[in-house]
Formats: sequence, C-alpha cells, structure tokens
Amino acid sequence: TTTHRTFSCLDSSSTDLTMSGGKYEIYVDSMSQPSRACMILCRANHLSDVDAPHLSQVREKLVLIHKKDHRSEAYRALNPLRQVPVLVRRAEGSVSENPAQQKAEGKFAPANAVAWSLPESCAILTHICQAFDLPDKWYPSRGTLEERAAVDSALHWFHTTLRKGCGGLTFHKVVAHNLGVTPSEAIAQDSQERLIRALEQIEECWLRDGASGAAQRFIGGGGPHMA
Repeated sequence: TTTHRTFSCLDSSSTDLTMSGGKYEIYVDSMSQPSRACMILCRANHLSDVDAPHLSQVREKLVLIHKKDHRSEAYRALNPLRQVPVLVRRAEGSVSENPAQQKAEGKFAPANAVAWSLPESCAILTHICQAFDLPDKWYPSRGTLEERAAVDSALHWFHTTLRKGCGGLTFHKVVAHNLGVTPSEAIAQDSQERLIRALEQIEECWLRDGASGAAQRFIGGGGPHMA
C-alpha cells in the first residue's frame, strides 16, 4: 500500500538510506510553525538556497494548505498523513534540472521517484542534524544521552502546549475567517488559556536549570539550539 511504501524507512531492519545518493526535498507551508522550524534550520546551515534551488542539499517545495494542496492524491502519495512538513529523499537520478521536465512532473515528486520519506517535524529536525553532521549547538548528536534527551523533551513539549495554544487561537481568530470556516470562540478561549499557561511554564521551568534552578537564557542550556 501507499502507507507501507512511504514509511517503510521506519522499519529498523531496512537499509540505511540517509547518506546514500539522491536529493532531499522538504515539503513545507510557511504558515505552518513546524514547517518554519525546518526551513530555518536548513537555511541557517546553508542546506537550502531559495535563490539557487539546484545548489540546495535540501530543496524547499511549497505546499499551500489554504489551497488544499495537502489534500491532493499526489501529496497523499508522499505523506499519507496529509500534513506538513514531510522530508523526502528522491531516488538517485530522478531529479531533473530541465525546466520542461520539472513542469511536466508537477508540484509533487511522483511516488515512483521517492526512495524514502519522513513525516513529523521533530523527527525531521533531528534527522537533518544527524544526516548532515550539523554542529552540536543545533542538536547534541555527539553529546550524552542526557543532553540529547533534554533537547528532545523540549521539542515534544512544544506540540501539545505552546504550539497547540498558538495554533488554536490564531486559527479561530484569524485563519478561519480567511478560509470561510465558522470560528469557535470557545476553542479560541481555551487555546488562549493554554497559551498563557505554556508561557508561564517556559519562564518557570524551561528557562531554569534542572539541577540548580538557576535562570538560563535559552531553553535547554546556555545557547540557542533547534528546540
């Protein structure tokens, strides 16, 4: 099935494809916070170049959610979850720089041109850091288990707290109107309360050293990283 083909990479017995041939593509919508996180990591490390995509190691491909691109069958073949972002590694030799061939291919890579794909922004962020051997300031790939776990815990916390609060509030206060969807004031109010609690937790917990309780400038340590 499509799902098995797309996510077969998650089988621990499968061949390691992360550093083999083929180009990476990341399908994103800049309105999506998880997409922006992946875009920033790639751009900050010169992995993607929007002005010269043919030079990019990770080429950005736009998925316009407000135009329901993510609901198309072509996108479903890349990501059955129909969400952004998704990281795709093209089969070797399947990427053409010929404009006519690119136009014929369409917006999304054909399923038979995809060797591997990975959904979920947290998994994508850590994979990019490790696949391209990015400096440990982004993700402590060469650090201790505890150092990696500290960054992982912050990444996973964001989704159900800060991002959920921000997303629900902005959708029902702004985005729903633009999409012609009836907003819910109750959901907007609940999201605002969730957002306020999350901001308080950032100040009280995440910007504190776990052992000493001393204040720190960044979540997870003394410098910025991908969380």
